[in-house]
Amino acid sequence: MIRDAVVGLSAGVERDPAMDYAISIASAFNAHIAGLAFSYTPVIAPALMGGLPADIIDAQRVEAARQAQAAIERFEAAAKRAGLSCAHRLIDATLGGAVDMFARLARRHDISIVGQSSPDQSTPQQLLIEAALFESGRPVIVSRSISPAMV
Repeated sequence: MIRDAVVGLSAGVERDPAMDYAISIASAFNAHIAGLAFSYTPVIAPALMGGLPADIIDAQRVEAARQAQAAIERFEAAAKRAGLSCAHRLIDATLGGAVDMFARLARRHDISIVGQSSPDQSTPQQLLIEAALFESGRPVIVSRSISPAMV
């Protein structure tokens, strides 16, 4: 029985298949659902530390926070439409910190749902999947988006 689920929300996208799938699972089981959106701290190569203006770094942080907040708003609206009990967290973290946090939070839920990125891209989603699979001790569903060419 699934009583609660956690979904790693994708920031910077118009449609989030993992969120949609998580909402459908929570609806089917009348489960509580938690949405996690990460606002990633920009990674700056040591060689650029002295030569990168602070306003560029600040702009990256602001944009990451804006995209994460938009993901939270999409999640809240979808959960409300489905009539689900839900919660959300917007977490400001480094990539490594986010991976660790997702694994720890996934341990506290019956199931976690994460979106799969395309195989030719290296994204934070891949690390979240690995963390959920190997560190949570809980079932994980990896949701894959279907491109129009595959239909």
